[in-house]
Amino acid sequence: MLRTLTIVCCLLLALYVEGFGQCTHTFSSTNGYDLHVELDPELICTAGGRFTSIMVHYTVSATGSNVPIDPIDILRVDMTCASPAFTIHIPDQLGSGQEQSTPRRMDCAGHSLASMGCTEMML
Repeated sequence: MLRTLTIVCCLLLALYVEGFGQCTHTFSSTNGYDLHVELDPELICTAGGRFTSIMVHYTVSATGSNVPIDPIDILRVDMTCASPAFTIHIPDQLGSGQEQSTPRRMDCAGHSLASMGCTEMML
C-alpha cells in the first residue's frame, strides 16, 4: 500500500504567468495502482483584505488493479509565500473538495498568489 508520498513542488509563479493554477501529480505504488492528486490554489481575502488564507480545491483519485480501500494516511499541502508558509490539510480519502488554511493577519487586498510571492506548493 502507498503510505508515504514523495514531495511535489509546483512553481506557482510560472504557472500563473501562463494562466494555469493547477498542480497535478501521479504517485505510483509498488502494489499495482496509481494515486492521482490535483491541487488548485486560490487566494482568499477577508475583513476588507486584512486577513489572508489559501483555499485549495483538490481531487484525489486512484486507478489500477489493486487499489486498497484506504490508500492514503494524510495529505498536507504547504504553500510557500514571501511571508510564512500556509499549511492546508486535505482529508485522507479519495474524492474532491476544498480546504482552507487558517487566516493570517496580513494585507492581501488587490493581490494574487503570484504578487504575494507564493511560488511553491509542496505536497
